Amino acid sequence: MLYLNMNFNNLKKYNIMEKTVPQKTQPSKEWQELNKEFENLCKEQDKLYKQDFEKVFKALCEIDSKQQEIYNTNDWNMGINLPDEADIPKIQQALKQTGFSNDEAFCKDFIRYANVVIEGKKNMQKRVILNLNEEMERYEKEHKKETQPDEWQFKHISIIAPQELHPIIEDMQENNAKAGKGLFENKTDIEFEDEEIDKLLMIDAFGLKCSFVPFLDELKRYEVAGKFLNNLFLKTLFQALNKEATFIKDNTDKPAKVKNHITDTLKFFDKMPIWGLFFQILILQGLCRWLEGININEDDNGYNEAQSLYTWLCGQLIKKEINFCFVPYGNEDKEILKPLSRYLYSTEIGQIVQNNLFPKQQPQANDYNTNTLPTELQTDKAKQLFQKAIKAGIITQENNLYKWNFGQYTGQLLAYFCQRASHYLDLSKRLDKNGNKTVSWKVFEKAFNVKNIISYKNNWLKCNTKFTPNGFKEIEKLFDI
Repeated sequence: MLYLNMNFNNLKKYNIMEKTVPQKTQPSKEWQELNKEFENLCKEQDKLYKQDFEKVFKALCEIDSKQQEIYNTNDWNMGINLPDEADIPKIQQALKQTGFSNDEAFCKDFIRYANVVIEGKKNMQKRVILNLNEEMERYEKEHKKETQPDEWQFKHISIIAPQELHPIIEDMQENNAKAGKGLFENKTDIEFEDEEIDKLLMIDAFGLKCSFVPFLDELKRYEVAGKFLNNLFLKTLFQALNKEATFIKDNTDKPAKVKNHITDTLKFFDKMPIWGLFFQILILQGLCRWLEGININEDDNGYNEAQSLYTWLCGQLIKKEINFCFVPYGNEDKEILKPLSRYLYSTEIGQIVQNNLFPKQQPQANDYNTNTLPTELQTDKAKQLFQKAIKAGIITQENNLYKWNFGQYTGQLLAYFCQRASHYLDLSKRLDKNGNKTVSWKVFEKAFNVKNIISYKNNWLKCNTKFTPNGFKEIEKLFDI
């Protein structure tokens, strides 16, 4: 039962991921020492083991269910915090319950055996972490000079297993893909809201008058509708969207109930292998686009409630798109997914996910001239403004350029900052058709190494917030100089 030197079938469960990554031929000295220690623990475990230990472990788990997680080697324990040593009082209680408490030698051997199991599991955790760190170092070393492509990327995953096990793992992954298990499992872990509080929160509902037509047009433009989603799948998607939109419209005074209804729909698609995640992403994206089309302004009744739901939807969408990046799709799958990937890459949420998972490397001074800050931003007034933004944690400075903190501040706020800074620093003398000074977007695109910043402004205008995006007051503080 409780053996550390797991059999061949168990090894298949714990060594996962993509076949194409070459295996390191020589493990590190630290890994070899840990492996030798592990082998010695296995030998000691064999010598100590007695069949009656099974009875004590069973009693121990009945006394405290957490002991099952610590001592059960049939499940992987990488994610749990293991104790430094066995819980002696609980073990003594189990020994007494099973009638072995008076056998001093048996008790001594069992306690040592329990500690060997814990030491062995800690050893395995350390070796897996070493493997992961070494693989990441190797990968980063190989790719550090590469320019990040301007397209959707999936997270690199490596095998941590001897080469001879790769075919077995590949077969297991194929079966998991068909069944929606393992790395292909799609699980919605949103906690349900307390609906009882709804009646205490809302007084008036907000009006919802908008359409899914713009969203459908987007899907057609990026060939998600047609090339990626056939008519049957497209109908399934918009049936789900229509159901959610109707429910939101009828329950705008019940925000918790609305979120729970959406959560139920997402959990329904958890049951669908592979495609369930695509539907979840498009449902959340569709609802976001739908809310963006509401004819409601910041000072209107119901704006805060609509914005709250929109923010929640964006948060769930980010989680789903991160999951999308970590599924080990094959090359043929990625080719099929291109319409969806291109579409997600065009969205603000998609850019946030990609920029955080795959931060673009700044060009090296020897190879490019783009790491030189634009002269317009080298004035004392500009430096003072940017230093204030750095102190506020809104931007950082790397390789003489600036980097926007997309983790905390949206692309819409970046556009707002650039617009305000352009006027504040008087960077443009040109006037638009209304007689207002234009914004020097190119200066800031070079400074932040971000393309098409004006598209973020277009996003906030689509939300009908007119002159300012949500959260603009944090940016406005920078100009109180």
